[in-house]
Amino acid sequence: MDLAENSSEVLIDIKNATNISIEYATYDDYLRPSVVSNGKISAPELISSNSICKTEAIFIRLASNIPNISLEGRAYQHTYWGENARSICYFSELTYYHGYNPASVSKWLNMGVDNFLYYSGKKFSELGGFGVNYPNNSASVSKPIPNDIAKQYLFGISGIQFRLTGNHDFSVVYQSYVKDVGWLLASCDGSENVHQHDKPISSFRMNIVPKSEKQHLIDFWNRDVGTNHID
Repeated sequence: MDLAENSSEVLIDIKNATNISIEYATYDDYLRPSVVSNGKISAPELISSNSICKTEAIFIRLASNIPNISLEGRAYQHTYWGENARSICYFSELTYYHGYNPASVSKWLNMGVDNFLYYSGKKFSELGGFGVNYPNNSASVSKPIPNDIAKQYLFGISGIQFRLTGNHDFSVVYQSYVKDVGWLLASCDGSENVHQHDKPISSFRMNIVPKSEKQHLIDFWNRDVGTNHID
């Protein structure tokens, strides 16, 4: 389609196609996780409704017919309890920490291998954990969250990083949405996508594309920077 909205269709003969599918979902106290894939917004309802809720956990899985390719991730979890705190996810019973998970800058989680759980009959990895905004939830080093604080939905995942490993020609691109800020500039291939570590995200999107197409996708998504666009 051109700028005057004139459109045409072309048939393309595709041979030896490579199949890559990335599926992901976000959890918060507002919506049941809904799995989306390949660049779709994880929770568009949180943008359209201007909800105050924040992403507490992310589920991710990668399906690919490319040998030796894997997706790794890290996420910054901002919590009520602060430094050195750790707690247990209500859903998975996995441990999550205040700050980056994993805590070591040299360690990444392999999506579909580490921190795995089954959701909707499929094997996902979890970043973060449920309960960050749940009244009376407590960490190992601090007291329970007061009810009035929990209702403000101040806590959750605020920074994400993803990268691909293996011998391949692909890049992973990702972009977060922060309430009252809008879409952030897109990041790729291991760089951090964050506004402030104490400002959790509401939604995000990500996709895996050939390296030759990476900048096209980044430029396309960056047209939404600072907006609430969901289409």
